[in-house]
Amino acid sequence: MRSEDADILKCLENGDTGGMTVLFDRYYRPLVLFADTFLQDLAWAEDVVQEQFVKFWERELFRNVHERTLSTFLFTLTKNACINAMKKRGIQTEDISAKDYDIVEEEAVELDERTVFTVRQALERLPQRMKEVVINVVCEGCSYAEAAERMGISVNTVKTSLHKGMKELRGMLEEKKDFLILLLYGRKIFF
Repeated sequence: MRSEDADILKCLENGDTGGMTVLFDRYYRPLVLFADTFLQDLAWAEDVVQEQFVKFWERELFRNVHERTLSTFLFTLTKNACINAMKKRGIQTEDISAKDYDIVEEEAVELDERTVFTVRQALERLPQRMKEVVINVVCEGCSYAEAAERMGISVNTVKTSLHKGMKELRGMLEEKKDFLILLLYGRKIFF
């Protein structure tokens, strides 16, 4: 995985916008779902993450990032942006513990079987449609439109089901937020 991050950074340093496309494809969805754990509003989370991608490109933040820390940098950038966005809206942020949201790529890669089992068990408890939407969008990386087409439902139904499904997963895994975050970041591992 590090070689992919190295390639992304090399492209960006050479001014190749294709690097942003690869970066977006790899990190956008996990970052949005991570931001949603703070904001509890998927549309707001999407806005915050999109702003961070623009900032990353326009301010050339990639020039100061080492390939081994790209994912940690992006998750930290997103976490800080979420906290700032919450403060702007007057939402309390004192309860947010840095250790609860310390995302490191190695954690997503080196999941133990118990963690995978716990997340799979939580997914199985979701209503069927919600579960299918979460699996399509989060685990398989489908866009909302792709998931809607696969399932024969509207894009709005996908968005609503994803929002409700993630809310239920947050509730089921409340004591184990790191499991939920690992699901979002290491999605291919679970299926």
